[in-house]
Amino acid sequence: MPSKIFTKKFLNFNTPIDLITAYDPRILREQTILHSWQYDFLDDFARDIPDNDLLMQGLIAANGSGKSKYILAPSITWMAMNFDNCLCYVT
Repeated sequence: MPSKIFTKKFLNFNTPIDLITAYDPRILREQTILHSWQYDFLDDFARDIPDNDLLMQGLIAANGSGKSKYILAPSITWMAMNFDNCLCYVT
């Protein structure tokens, strides 16, 4: 009997924006709309991956502005889905 080959099947998201748009029901239903600074950060984040595989980002924003939910979580998840040896430090 031939052995079964298991493969991972993930959707391909080009940016964290694509990821959060696909999985956040409030964004899908347009009950929540990303601010332009959130959209810009997520778009730039995906394009700023350097050749040496070390990416350091900083973001200054007010408390309660959506940094964790709309910036941090989608960015880390997107990196883990796109890079085999992804390691993220968050402070």
